[in-house]
Amino acid sequence: MSRFSLQTDKNVDIMEKEWQKLGTILLPTGRIVACDPYIYPLGEEYEPFVQVVPQGRYPVYLNRITSEGKDNGQVAHAMLRFGDGRVARWELATTKGQDIRALKEDQIYGYAVDAGVGCFMDLETAKLLRFRRDEVEDDGDWMKLVYKDDRTWGEKMLNQVGYNVFCFQTGNGHGVYPTYWGYDEDDKPVCLITEFIKS
Repeated sequence: MSRFSLQTDKNVDIMEKEWQKLGTILLPTGRIVACDPYIYPLGEEYEPFVQVVPQGRYPVYLNRITSEGKDNGQVAHAMLRFGDGRVARWELATTKGQDIRALKEDQIYGYAVDAGVGCFMDLETAKLLRFRRDEVEDDGDWMKLVYKDDRTWGEKMLNQVGYNVFCFQTGNGHGVYPTYWGYDEDDKPVCLITEFIKS
């Protein structure tokens, strides 16, 4: 089994876990950015993943781990789903300049989280967010977003066209979190999953 596999400790397929659908995300370019939305507008270090998906709208899901004394549990995984196919293999998601072959056994690529919040968005949405960085810096809007409803996630619409961002609490808070592509037998992307807590 690859060390980049998303099989759980009990060898249960991650796709068989319980997932909550949050809504749909617009991907006008099909180039996906996963990041801490507080950090992203402040620098150029975040790139979209190399793998591109067809333009369109796709469902967003969360998987949680329920802990004693916590009503909503911790977010363990966030997923974008691109089709109903079965995952035949997993591959660590990379951005420009990253090479999985260069990683040592205990190394992994992922995005850094400082505010305890992660997100999925399209590259065009990310550019718009960077242009409107004052929304992040001035009033802590992103933190307010994930503390409404069930206190684990939120959706932000950036314009009337439908450019949106889905953000969510990142499991254990600060850290570096990997994202994986799930491919079917024809090597077409079925899903994209960020792992916050191994389960």
